[in-house]
Amino acid sequence: MATIEELNRTWHQDLDGLNADMWARMQALGVTAEWSDPLEGRASPFIESMDGSPYRQVPSDEFYEFAVSYQGEVLASGTRHRVPAGTHALTMVTQAARTLEARGERIIY
Repeated sequence: MATIEELNRTWHQDLDGLNADMWARMQALGVTAEWSDPLEGRASPFIESMDGSPYRQVPSDEFYEFAVSYQGEVLASGTRHRVPAGTHALTMVTQAARTLEARGERIIY
């Protein structure tokens, strides 16, 4: 399980091609993005059973949140759950880019 610090240091490395270009344009506007841990390092208080399988402790990193912000406003955020961290980050960045596009910024070409 990657730490918040590791994710914040490396999440953008999963972006390539047009997605990396899109993020670069967003950064040029001052957009920021980061992972956070709402459990603040505590163990997950939840257990679950999927499809009748034995119960398991839900890993704490499934509660990690990723937020994309611009000028103090959160444009997109969400909880990772079972989605790979890189996929979740790209989804949030893309949602934020669409919001900026709707406001007249040229982000997605």
